Amino acid sequence: QLLQDLVMRMDEVATSKKSKQNKESEKRELLETTGDKLCREAEIRVAKRSRTSTGSANEDAGESTLNDLLEFEKWYHDDDHKYHMERLKFDNEEQLLRRQQSTQLESIVGIMPQFLNSQQNRI
Repeated sequence: QLLQDLVMRMDEVATSKKSKQNKESEKRELLETTGDKLCREAEIRVAKRSRTSTGSANEDAGESTLNDLLEFEKWYHDDDHKYHMERLKFDNEEQLLRRQQSTQLESIVGIMPQFLNSQQNRI
């Protein structure tokens, strides 16, 4: 009975570990694709604004505005990229912590049969 319970617990640990890994890989892929999408959106915004501002009579003012806009978009992109990289770093650290906890739990589950056998031998 106890051995069967241990086997069931080990299976539960393995399935939960696999599901966590799948969720983490999906989250990582989502973050990476979101970053690419935001880059494309920023480029599109700059292109649209540059098309609408080219009809101005004062070229210097238009160019200055366009440069300011490009600077802002670059800053926005860099800031957004920095946020996503920090988020990815946090997720990786969290994943490492969960792996360590899972390894610890697996070692406890591995020691459990020996402990139970020693307790049964005492009786």
